[in-house]
Amino acid sequence: MVGVCLAALLAAGSGCDEETWDCSCGLVISNNSRCDLTIFVDGRQVGDVPVSETRRKDDIGCEEHTLEARDLAGENVELRHIDVHGCEDYYWRIDDC
Repeated sequence: MVGVCLAALLAAGSGCDEETWDCSCGLVISNNSRCDLTIFVDGRQVGDVPVSETRRKDDIGCEEHTLEARDLAGENVELRHIDVHGCEDYYWRIDDC
């Protein structure tokens, strides 16, 4: 009986994807530049990262994203197109502004 139950669980679990496991993808930003930065994900402001600091944005979604870092004057410092998946975090190090 235990073997039958185990086989049923394995068969049911084989079709699962990452959404089924309730995982999330995050963004970790390290600001190694000389400017305070404002971060945008898909055009939405998600926070500020002061000089020499690191910030984390949890659960940005496991999919394609456009990331922007802007200085205090609103000038674009860096732009990236990324694809995060598989319950992973994306690490973004910004060195110049």
